[in-house]
Amino acid sequence: MPSYGSGISAGTQWCFWGRVDTTGFFQSTLLATAPANGDATGVPMANFLGIQRAAPGPGEPDDVDIPGDDTSLGAINFGPDKVPSFLVEFGAFDLAVDAALQTTTVETIGDIRLGVLQPNNPEYPDIAMILQSKSKKKDSGVDGSKSWAGYILPKCNAIPLGRESFEGRTAGNDRFKVTAQVADKKPWGVTILEADLGTDGGPILRFTSENPITQHRHTGDAATLIYNLGHTPVSQAKTLIWVDTALLVAGVDYTVVAATGVITFTAPPAAGAKIVTLYEFTA
Repeated sequence: MPSYGSGISAGTQWCFWGRVDTTGFFQSTLLATAPANGDATGVPMANFLGIQRAAPGPGEPDDVDIPGDDTSLGAINFGPDKVPSFLVEFGAFDLAVDAALQTTTVETIGDIRLGVLQPNNPEYPDIAMILQSKSKKKDSGVDGSKSWAGYILPKCNAIPLGRESFEGRTAGNDRFKVTAQVADKKPWGVTILEADLGTDGGPILRFTSENPITQHRHTGDAATLIYNLGHTPVSQAKTLIWVDTALLVAGVDYTVVAATGVITFTAPPAAGAKIVTLYEFTA
C-alpha cells in the first residue's frame, strides 16, 4: 500500500456494509449465513445506494476545569464517555436492506411489498461499514495526486428510520441511525494490535487509499482454486487476501486478473476457511 497520510477530501460516495460474525469476519449481507464452501461467487459487501450525508466522527472528550484563587488552576481532560452514534441519509431506499438490518422480512401481496419500521422485538445484527469519498494527497512529492479517504467501522448497528418527511416537491431522504461499537478486530478478522496501530481497539478506523475500497467474502472447500470478485480490482498488488486471518502473498499464494476480477489460489483454501478479500476497485 502507498505511504502517505495527509490530504483533502470532499463529498461522499460508496457506502458499503456487510454483516460480521462473532469473530469479527465479514460474513454476508442480506442473509445471516456465510457463503457456502467452494461458492466461487461468494458475497460482496453491499452498497447503500444514494448516500447523501453521514457524520461518523468520534465522541468529544470532556474538559473539567479546576477553579481556585479566583482563577483557573488548570483543566483535566477525560476521553469520550460515549461511542459514536450518528444518522446516515440516503436518496434511495430498499425494503430488503431495512429487513436485513433489523431481522424482519418483506411480505409480497400481489405487486405490493410490505416492510415494517420500529418492529416489536427487533434484533440488530452486527455489521461493518466503509464510508469513503474522493480525496487529493497533500504530502510532499505527491501533492495534488488523486486518492480516496474514509472511515471503516469494524462493528456497528444500523437501525432503519425510514423517510424523514413527506413534503411537496421535497426529496424524500431515507435514514439509518448508526451506533458504532468499540471493536478489537478488523472486519477481515485480524486483531487490532498495539504493535500495528498503537492501541488494542476502537470504533473507527480511518484510511487513505489510491482508489475506493471494498471487501468480498468466500469460504474454502479444500478443492476450489478459482473465486470471483464483485467489482473490478485495480490490480493484483492492490488486492489483499486473508484466509483465517493469515495474510497471503500476492503472486505466490494467489494471482488476480484485474480485468475479470478472478482470483486463482496456488493451493485450495481448507474446507470452511474464511476468505476475506480487501481490495481497491475501479470506480
